This record gives sequence, structure tokens and C-alpha cells, in this order.
Amino acid sequence: MMLTGCWDYRELGEIQIVSGMGIEAGTKAKYRLYIEIIRTAEFVSDKRLGSARSYVVEEEVNTVADGVTVLNKKLNKHIEFSHLQLLVIDQELLRKGDLSYLDFIERYREVRNNILMVGAEQGKVKAVMSTVTPDLSVSTYKIREQLQEYYRDYGGTYPIKLQHFVRDLGESGRSPIMPMVTIADETEKGTSIEAAKQIEVNDVVEIAGMGVFRKGKLAGILNNEETRDAMLTHRQFKESAMEMPCGKGKYVSLYLQHQDGNIHVEMRRGEPHLFVDLDLTARLDESQCKGYFDGSSEDFEKIEEQGEKVITARIKKVIQKVQRDFKADMFGFGSNLRERDNKSYKKIKNEWNEQFAAADLEVKVRLNLRRAGIRYGSMELKE
Repeated sequence: MMLTGCWDYRELGEIQIVSGMGIEAGTKAKYRLYIEIIRTAEFVSDKRLGSARSYVVEEEVNTVADGVTVLNKKLNKHIEFSHLQLLVIDQELLRKGDLSYLDFIERYREVRNNILMVGAEQGKVKAVMSTVTPDLSVSTYKIREQLQEYYRDYGGTYPIKLQHFVRDLGESGRSPIMPMVTIADETEKGTSIEAAKQIEVNDVVEIAGMGVFRKGKLAGILNNEETRDAMLTHRQFKESAMEMPCGKGKYVSLYLQHQDGNIHVEMRRGEPHLFVDLDLTARLDESQCKGYFDGSSEDFEKIEEQGEKVITARIKKVIQKVQRDFKADMFGFGSNLRERDNKSYKKIKNEWNEQFAAADLEVKVRLNLRRAGIRYGSMELKE
């Protein structure tokens, strides 16, 4: 009788699962490599020792490929990368345009190409990967979920996968983007297991906007509000809250629920003109102004008209900032021109970012306010 089997299998007790990887510039070698390893026994009730559920090890290396093997001198089991969730990269490397480490990460058969990527404030890669919170003590898992929820609820930066980032690096007409993170109220306590047991949380990994790349280098960073405004133009946009003034020091809040529209480019006398055309639906979530909204059709129209002006202005402002300061087409106008008029695009392909930066822009927004909650008028207090 002949039996088949896997010649290179490993038992679960012989491996250590990596959940996150971090990279920054080294002092003795080219890179300092960090990996977060999960203590699987801490997830089993009868084997739990009360230790941290993950820990971070580091090593200075010249190549990531060398690092994943050299790290075994500090570990007693095979390092398993098939469950890698997050790649954290220091902003210093991103500004220099040093992305050579991505070659190994994309080649290595154990690493899935759907891992998420974030840029960390300079010198804070280790802190980002080590900070724990009461709800989830595996740092990189927490950040992955945080990115996805922030995008779904606020319309913040779109979670960028390795495969999409690498694609945009090599694609003409669209500049890559990447979420940025930082540590709020950083202390040494945030990396302690005791931090996961506290009611008051000081050290928190926060999403800090979105990085925009030009020619492989980090060209600049949009803050969270600017990122939300920019994402309104993307097909991936889900939902978001947006406030606008209704009086002195008072506001109304709209919850944008659906986006339908497009961006496109038209060539006029050999020069590109950018167009954004959006249809948005919304509901009224809050009104602080007495008598501003009473539920009449005129009030619905008034808010729709004001909302269209506010959203149009915000989208224009963020696109013009990217044109002026970053000169990088993160919106994909160039890709649209390539698909619609490839002949014209070929003529300016090599200088598209410069053409994008100088192009005229037109934005049209149509807002449909569908609901206003379970009450119409604003809350009134007796004098």
C-alpha cells in the first residue's frame, strides 16, 4: 500500500504566526525589521498564562529576505507569514522613495497580496506595532479592523492592499495612496499588558490621514477631513458624516449615504480639463439651529442647495490642494483619459502629473436629502 503526504508540512506546535511586519531605516544596516508574533496559547482558556497575546521582535538587516531567517536566532520555532495582516512602513522611507523591500514581500509565497499597508509617523513603527488596547490586544489586528471601520463609517482613507499599491506604482495615470497612522498621547505604558486592563486609555493608534505618492515617493499627506472630501470622488466611497453651518457657532450634520457619479477628462485645444460629477443622497442627523428645519419641502430644498455648495467647495479645495502641493493624480483622472481617449493621453503620458497640476477643474454635485430622522423641528428648551 502506498500513502501520500506533504513532505514539507509543519505541525502547529512548530510554528509562530506573524500578524504584522514593520520596516524603518536602520542604523547599523539598511533596514530595521519588526514582526509581531501571536502567542497562540493565550487564546486557549486552559493554557493561558496571563501574558501579552503578542510580542514584537526586531533585527537590523540589509534585505527583508535575510531578516525573516536571521530572526530565528531569537526564536525557537519557524516563523509563519501566511496570516500576515498588516505592513507598517516608516514615513522617512516613504519620503525617500525606498520601496525595494516590497519586492520580497510580493514574491514570498507565504505572504498574501491582500495584506493592508499603512505609513507610520517617523520613528514610531515599533510603538504602533506594540500599543495595546482593552478591546483587542493584538496591535496589528486592531489597526486592520480600525482602518476598515473608519472607512465604512466616516468615509476615511480607503484601506490599501499590497496588490493595489503595487499596481498603482506601475500604472500610468493614477498615483498611489496609503493610510497614515500615529500614536496619540504616547507613553511607555501603552506597550504594557496592563494598558489592556485600564478604563482610561492614553496611548491610542490613530488614523492620521492619507499619504499621496508621486514617482514612488511620499509627496504629501492629507488630514482626515481632506481625505474624506477626496474619497467622495472615489467609487469605493461608502458613507460619511458632514457638518455645515446654520448660524453663528451652530451647525447641521448630514449623513451622506450613497454616491453615484464619475470623474472624467476632456481635451480642449490640447489641454486636459478635469470634471467631477456626483449624485449624493443624505439624511439629516442633527440640527442645532431653531427654526432652520421644520420638515417642509422648502426646508428640504434649502438644505439640499446649501449642502451642494458646501460639498462642491470642499471637493474643489482638496483637489486643488493636491494639484498645487503634491502634483500627483491620486484621483485617477489620467486613467480615465487613457481609457476614453488613449491617442491624446499618449501625447502627454510622460508629463501627466504636470498636466494634471495645471488643468482647470469643474465640480458639479447634486444632493438628495431623503430623511430627517424621527423628528422635524429642532429641540427647544423652555426659557
